[in-house]
Amino acid sequence: MFFPLERHSMFQCGFVRKLQRACLRNPVKIEAASKYSTVDTLKQQYLFVPDKYKVSSSSNCLSVICHVEDFEFVRNMCYHHEVDVEIKGLNLFYEVVQAWDCYLVYILTEMSGSTSMVFTRTCDSTRLLALMLRNLGLRAIPISGHMTQAKRFGALNQFKAGECNILVCTDVASRGLDIPSVDMVINYNVPSNSKDYIHRVGRTARAGRTGVAISVVNQYELEWYIQIEKLIGKKLPKFPAHEEEVLLLLERVSEAKRISQMV
Repeated sequence: MFFPLERHSMFQCGFVRKLQRACLRNPVKIEAASKYSTVDTLKQQYLFVPDKYKVSSSSNCLSVICHVEDFEFVRNMCYHHEVDVEIKGLNLFYEVVQAWDCYLVYILTEMSGSTSMVFTRTCDSTRLLALMLRNLGLRAIPISGHMTQAKRFGALNQFKAGECNILVCTDVASRGLDIPSVDMVINYNVPSNSKDYIHRVGRTARAGRTGVAISVVNQYELEWYIQIEKLIGKKLPKFPAHEEEVLLLLERVSEAKRISQMV
């Protein structure tokens, strides 16, 4: 169908009549909904990882300060009561480390071969995470608003061409980019705005395909996570991570992160 260059000439050339005839030949049903939702082909899960761990100098084993059972209890409380979540008793007498990155590497390893987008909160995090993952032999590349347009396009083209299968990004990549196929979305940081979650996970399970979305949650992001579950109208199941297997990665991940921070 011919579209005139000038908008005001659309009605002067019988454009409306042509459009009406086209609609009668090929009718399209459009359903508009005001409620935010995610597609049924998207498998959504959460993984609760406490923000801090402590290492016992005597046993060299990691013990979790806040357990998953605590998370379930507080989550149920937040659904029925207006409560302020405050984690007390975090006086650590041992070396404090973060095993957050170990869980990220564990997920990416378990889903090896998939094309993944890892969403972080800051531009600096995208660069450091991508460097850390590359130091571990994973094909990751960052994209953020701090990069020039040419570098952003270059990173995006490498991801779309399959040269890199992990795109570490901020919310700049959650909408408006033409990325045809993404198998998995990981929320390394839970977004503070629950509607941003919809845009992030919307990068996968597109055009009838299946997809996976995993949100890594700590005790300080619990309130944001509750708002996401309320927005989509469902409680998400837990991602099955085996803590013993995850912590085997601690030494390698710590070294890779240390090297990335030196660059």
